[in-house]
Amino acid sequence: MDLYNSFRGRAKDLSLRKKVFLIIFVSLTVHTTLAAYSTTIDYSTHKVDDYRLYMARTSTILHGGILYRDVYTEPPPGIVYILLIPAIFGNTPVSYMAFFTFLNTLTGLILFCITKRGGEEDALLLSLLFLTNPVVFLTATTAHQDEAVVGFIFIVGLYLILRRRYRLASLETGFGFWTKMWTAFLIPYIIFRKESLLRERLVYVAVMAAVTAAMTMPYLYFCPKEFTFFLRYYFLTVHGRESGGITLWHFLDFMNLKPPSLFFYGTLATGEIYFLYQYWRDKMVMWRSLAAAVLWFFIFYPKIHYGYYIILLLALLPYAPKIKGSVIFFYLIGVLGILQTGFWLKNIPRGPFMIYPLLVGVFIMLMLFYLLLRLIKLEEDPRGVQFWEDEDNGE
Repeated sequence: MDLYNSFRGRAKDLSLRKKVFLIIFVSLTVHTTLAAYSTTIDYSTHKVDDYRLYMARTSTILHGGILYRDVYTEPPPGIVYILLIPAIFGNTPVSYMAFFTFLNTLTGLILFCITKRGGEEDALLLSLLFLTNPVVFLTATTAHQDEAVVGFIFIVGLYLILRRRYRLASLETGFGFWTKMWTAFLIPYIIFRKESLLRERLVYVAVMAAVTAAMTMPYLYFCPKEFTFFLRYYFLTVHGRESGGITLWHFLDFMNLKPPSLFFYGTLATGEIYFLYQYWRDKMVMWRSLAAAVLWFFIFYPKIHYGYYIILLLALLPYAPKIKGSVIFFYLIGVLGILQTGFWLKNIPRGPFMIYPLLVGVFIMLMLFYLLLRLIKLEEDPRGVQFWEDEDNGE
């Protein structure tokens, strides 16, 4: 706490412009350092290098091909469309790292913009905590992952909802759903907000449906089986890939102890509906309800990969000053995730070596439960997570 108060005291002397500059400076310093190191690594020996996949998919589009049919594609099409930007500017690992660095920096700035109403010093700290977390800068550089896009799409949708720009939010979250589906957490807070009339709800649904049709119809016509693979993947129906990442469920699955998929469907649906109901009954503000829903999902969804924790960071960071130990846990996740992903389960012999990933999985789950309980029991919310009071136009 002394360190926290010391930081706030020093940050008070900085103007708004200097705070913004500091966020940009820290982001560029951390990301470019890791990106420079990444260029010294020979990834040609790696069995899986996602940059090669990005370049193949974007090149297919640029040469008139069709995703899923002409090139192996697992994720939704939106993420590939966004990656056309670094593809146009070179289609090299460096262009992708530069693009992901840019998006992470923007995400940090938007997080600052959202939360600064609760105090610029706290908002500055939250943005720096986000940008210096290993999950954030490693996925954008050495890990060759595209979660910077996912985090950016998520925070933009959240910003639009807090500003009560619901039609724009409908458009953004509709596109975001077909990017990597994480904006699905935001959609209920657009459609089911209590102030909306039925006509407004229908407009929001129509906007999302129009975006969905535009994103999916070409692929449903040309290559329906290949296109719908990612839906089956996310809904745990691809044989042999019902779990993954660094969750406890993945390690239990490795030992044939994981519960059936029906357990996850029921548990996830119950939790998400409950926290949305808490928001509807005014027992939780929108952001706390969202953060609790995301935490519940991270606890019970059996395919949480390392980079996905960017979403958890964005959902929970505004509450970090009020939840003891949360900041330490966020950094532990960054470190443990690095170690954990090095232990590909197919390379771990059964026996005593299994104790390490199991212990990490148990620790992460216990910490997630702890964060959820503390979040639910909070007596008040930071002002930075509230709706903009002067923007109640509902569009």
